Amino acid sequence: MRSLSAIILLIGLCAQITYAQLGTVSAPRPVFPAKEQVVQHMFPTFSWMPLYPQKYTATYEFKLVETMEGQSPQTAIQANPPLITKKYLRLPTFTYPASAPALTKGKVYAWQVIATYYVGVNESSVPRKLASEVYSFQLEKPRPTTCITLLTEQPGSQQFYVVNDYKLRFNLAAQNHQEVRALQFTITNKQGESITNHRVVPVKAKDAEGQYIIPLRKYAAFRKKRTRHQIYVLKVNTPEGKTFQVNFTAK
Repeated sequence: MRSLSAIILLIGLCAQITYAQLGTVSAPRPVFPAKEQVVQHMFPTFSWMPLYPQKYTATYEFKLVETMEGQSPQTAIQANPPLITKKYLRLPTFTYPASAPALTKGKVYAWQVIATYYVGVNESSVPRKLASEVYSFQLEKPRPTTCITLLTEQPGSQQFYVVNDYKLRFNLAAQNHQEVRALQFTITNKQGESITNHRVVPVKAKDAEGQYIIPLRKYAAFRKKRTRHQIYVLKVNTPEGKTFQVNFTAK
């Protein structure tokens, strides 16, 4: 009976020690991407705070899923098939590989890390798991692109366009009207002197098909005969910070 009592007491003591140990262990904590962060890189490097205290030898399981519209990150990580699962990571970092399914710009993803560590009980090791909080991030949406095409004659061997009626026409392919309204242009001569009243001029649409017309006669320089056959430079600036430049002449 004394031996049995000692065994029961020992088991209870071990259970208390194990409970105390579990109570002081902190789950891994996501660091990057931060919660609801917008990420630009197609192959982000994920990082997290390791299990604490670090006296436990832990391995980590990384999981990433796509979040559907209306889903919370927690629901997505439980219900959706993983894009990638990586087990037995020893370092608190993981770079999304090029061999995995490509991430899509504009979409939202959820990720989680589960730590596995071992606690000794009665001279044996018992595996324990602690899951991190579920974080979500969005891959940066594709920026709208602008394509400008001049609708004028271009001599094959010369690096300029020919404008026949003093109306400089071009087509614009844009993804939204806000981008169209933000377009601006300048016209300069070959010496770099501004023809458009020394300022940047907003572009106005001619019709719904995206064709634009710059009436050159509006500017005093083009109402003079000596402007014929001289080379000028049209610069169109987009909200993205891009500048399209082309040389032209009027005849």
